[in-house]
Amino acid sequence: MGASDSLTTKHLGDITPDMTNNVPQVRFIGVVGLPEIAEHDDLATMIVNAANAQGTPLEHGDILVVTQKVVSKAEGRTVDLSTVDPSDFARRFAKSAGRDSRLVELVLRESVAVVKMEPERGILITETRHGFVCANSGIDSSNVDGEGVVTLLPEDPDRSAQQMMERVKAGRNSANSQSSSPIPSDEPGERATSTSLLVSRGWSRSSIIVDRLTYMPR
Repeated sequence: MGASDSLTTKHLGDITPDMTNNVPQVRFIGVVGLPEIAEHDDLATMIVNAANAQGTPLEHGDILVVTQKVVSKAEGRTVDLSTVDPSDFARRFAKSAGRDSRLVELVLRESVAVVKMEPERGILITETRHGFVCANSGIDSSNVDGEGVVTLLPEDPDRSAQQMMERVKAGRNSANSQSSSPIPSDEPGERATSTSLLVSRGWSRSSIIVDRLTYMPR
């Protein structure tokens, strides 16, 4: 029996805690207990506090993934459609597609180009000012407080990620000052810089591992 054969025949019962400690692992930990996010909320501090409260504080090497929508809410990137005056083009498309002409107008305003438009199917795919190609310029009306209120993408997702990274760092340093165990860092004299942050289409201190996911029908 070769070395590879011995690996395949090892039973789960033979694996001890000491062995698993040396095995590379990836864990996904949700953060619970956050309230509805509103404009001007300090989202980073809220996340740090919630993670601490549930017993899973941010640690060296962690990657913090934050959905774009809550970032948009905190940055005030919301629009009440009642304030939008649709153009004639938006009205014509909306009539053919059976959509809200105010939303169509907002989609067009947030784009630099229309990539695909099929009124009969209600499809409007655009390229945003950020260079993203997506449906409806990334505008979303789900899980938003208020009738007829939608969220836009952050003005600068990378900047949003960097600013949140700095706030996360400040929040962790504040928490560490009350603890006898400092968070380890690879950089001497600098703490709380090891957590990477991705905000949907923006990122900070992290290499992008996957830039496209392809759905393969079964």
